[in-house]
Amino acid sequence: MEVSVAFPHLRGPLYMNVIVRRGHLVVHSFSPTEAGRPGPAEASAKIKPGDYIIGFGDENFAGLSL
Repeated sequence: MEVSVAFPHLRGPLYMNVIVRRGHLVVHSFSPTEAGRPGPAEASAKIKPGDYIIGFGDENFAGLSL
């Protein structure tokens, strides 16, 4: 299942840690903000550890070799 998540007013980090697994970007974990709260990616409740990142903004990562 493909899910699109938008952060139209974000002017900072997502506080999301990614790794490369078998050539794909994968969400590994989240970091708390400086205030100790969940960052935008985690707070969206649409992104979970283990999810594949297939694009960001206008960039499509499908078929990229990492």
